[in-house]
Amino acid sequence: MRTPFTPVASETDVRLVDAVGAELARHARSYDRGAVIEEQAHLAALARHKRRAHDLRGRDRLRSVCPAADGFIDALARRGEPLAGHTTRLGQLLDRYGAGDLDAAITDALARGAISAASVAHILDQRARKKSAPPPLDVVLPDDPRVRDLRVTPHALGPYDALANPDDRRTPMHPLAEQLIAMGLRSVAAQLDDLIALATKKRWGATEILEHVAALEAKDRAKRSLDRRLSRSKLGRFKSMADYDWSWPKRIDRAGVEAALRLEFLERTGNLVLVAPQGLGKTMIAQNIAHQAIQAGHSVLFVTAAQMLLDLAAQDSARALDRRIRHYNRATLLVVDEIGYLSYDNRNADLFFQVVSRRYEQKSLVLTTNLAFSDWPTVFPNATSATALIDRLVHHADVLAIEGESYRRREAESDKKTRRRPSAKSAA
Repeated sequence: MRTPFTPVASETDVRLVDAVGAELARHARSYDRGAVIEEQAHLAALARHKRRAHDLRGRDRLRSVCPAADGFIDALARRGEPLAGHTTRLGQLLDRYGAGDLDAAITDALARGAISAASVAHILDQRARKKSAPPPLDVVLPDDPRVRDLRVTPHALGPYDALANPDDRRTPMHPLAEQLIAMGLRSVAAQLDDLIALATKKRWGATEILEHVAALEAKDRAKRSLDRRLSRSKLGRFKSMADYDWSWPKRIDRAGVEAALRLEFLERTGNLVLVAPQGLGKTMIAQNIAHQAIQAGHSVLFVTAAQMLLDLAAQDSARALDRRIRHYNRATLLVVDEIGYLSYDNRNADLFFQVVSRRYEQKSLVLTTNLAFSDWPTVFPNATSATALIDRLVHHADVLAIEGESYRRREAESDKKTRRRPSAKSAA
């Protein structure tokens, strides 16, 4: 300890006092030769005193070279953190990274509210990686003021790596982030720095950290799943039902349409058939129903009848045809648009019947058509297949009929009148 002390003996006790007379230790006096008079309490007191003196020396060293260390240590004390461990760790970081980098990292940690030596170490590590510099080497130096604060850095080999592979200049990834990505936790890996800072600032325990990690990953996976279902649905761009003019059709079952948008038919594995002339929004309604199903977590496939039948008819073998039919039956909801605009030969009618038959009472189907069922034999040449097809479609199905004039034709006539008005004014 390098503290002078004086033994003071009485008939019963032996005391050790320092230069100002403060008692450092007290023993029961022994008159036996070679007797051990040290007590465990005395040894523990000496150890505590020695550690306290060592800690104070470490803190004084930090304060002398890092101006931000004083406020950082005070913040640790206010939080009730054990100063000895943090001081030792900061001293190790000082030896490894140097006074300048440590002071900047401590200032950054204070600004983030991440008051711990671990946060400072993480900031230093991230800064070193962003610089693409190799980590400093741990070198044991003599305890001499002239060399104590020197920083030993290995020779940077980055330029040689760039010459060997000029296309690979990515910043090295944190090992923990690499492990998280390997485990499939990509969202947590991308937000690792923010997560560590937040957990340190709020002083989270293991349970709170795991709950936050689970919430982050669940949210990210739900978003990626939604994006994936939207991409696979082939839905494309469409207008929202907020833009639908309910007052334009002469007859429409609004309650039935709204029930379909709530996916009530999907809950009972039913079908939905939208029957309406051209230009009354049946495709728009079908697209919104498909989008609601995607938002609810269902797999959806949107296709026109012409596209589906052209695809199926192009298969050159029974195995390929069966694989494509299973493709159209895989989705929870299949939306087939524009039935009735083209006529189909016997093969196309058979293919369409196979798709409907395989989905019958297994998965839901939404169809849009401009023809009443009584007119379907005009597009399906075989009346028997048309009857069997309609029978399977309408069983467990909601049939919503919309009547009125074409909304698109009304918009076209309105635009035509608008274009005529400026011409009439210019002529006048």
